[in-house]
Amino acid sequence: MSNFNILVTGGAGFIGSHLVDALVERGHRVRILDSIVEQVHGGDVPEHLNKEAEFIRGDVCDADVVAKSLEGIDVVYHEAAEVGVGQSMYEIVRYVKANDLGTAVLLEEMLKRKSQFKKLVVASSMSIYGEGAYFCSGCNKTINPFLRSEQRKKSRYFRRRYMRSASRTRNNTAWQSAELTRSRPSLSATLMFMARVKRCRTRTLASARYSRRA
Repeated sequence: MSNFNILVTGGAGFIGSHLVDALVERGHRVRILDSIVEQVHGGDVPEHLNKEAEFIRGDVCDADVVAKSLEGIDVVYHEAAEVGVGQSMYEIVRYVKANDLGTAVLLEEMLKRKSQFKKLVVASSMSIYGEGAYFCSGCNKTINPFLRSEQRKKSRYFRRRYMRSASRTRNNTAWQSAELTRSRPSLSATLMFMARVKRCRTRTLASARYSRRA
């Protein structure tokens, strides 16, 4: 496999930093673009940042910074995002700016030099796949979401809402909520998701504990 010049946005975060470690270990030349969000890092560049990776401190919403970060890059892993489902309910501007506008700025800058890139991998969310298995207190049993029928898959609604999305996100990676070993304690709490199903009002706790591999 060829070695590439790779940009990882959000490369100082939990998932991003592990990704950077793996890419460096495989011989790729890695550049990190991260704003070092106060809530996540306390404003300080984290010690776990891979010393063999180039680091640019900047906001993915800043077109000039993004353009500079893309210089000489072959592959982009877009991991930069504001995290915290609950906070996004009341800090709407902050989340839309970072997650939506930030992605738009990156894509627009890539389009200006699209022949330069071999691949773009965009981190997504497990939420696009639904809530998964959950316990229904009303019927006192664990419910596993059923597979969609062939008729449902062929329906106009499914084609528009799912098939089109899947074809455009072939290189998307969906991440689950996690207890973060590379984040501040305030972000290490397991997230609580609420699922509402016909005749059942349930609360489901989805957690995944990730530990740093030696």
